[in-house]
Amino acid sequence: MTLTPEDLKERLKSLGYAATEEDQYLLGFSISKSEQTIKEYINTDIVPDGLLYDWTDMAAGEFLHGKFLSGLADEESGPVTSIKEGDVSVNFDTSGEGSSIVKLKQLVGSLIVLDPTKVAHYRRLKW
Repeated sequence: MTLTPEDLKERLKSLGYAATEEDQYLLGFSISKSEQTIKEYINTDIVPDGLLYDWTDMAAGEFLHGKFLSGLADEESGPVTSIKEGDVSVNFDTSGEGSSIVKLKQLVGSLIVLDPTKVAHYRRLKW
């Protein structure tokens, strides 16, 4: 079984991101990159069917990471900490546990990392 861009779009939708036509290249790239990472980790030429969900999550994490780095999340997406009216100044909290940037980083981090206990069964020795 293989991961398709449509499968990845559905996973991203469940995470709150609606992929567009402009995302096609990044979708394909994320699928290929995560596939290669898994193949290298388990030393095989194919991704086993049992790792399809892990592959999907890893590809979703790679996709969201790419979008984040390219400006999906602005620095100004945390809660407002102060507002100044003269010469207009607005400060945002991007360091707290509740900020959307922190939550996005945690989500992406959890999706990208393979769980070694899940993939150990499929790992092959390389001589």
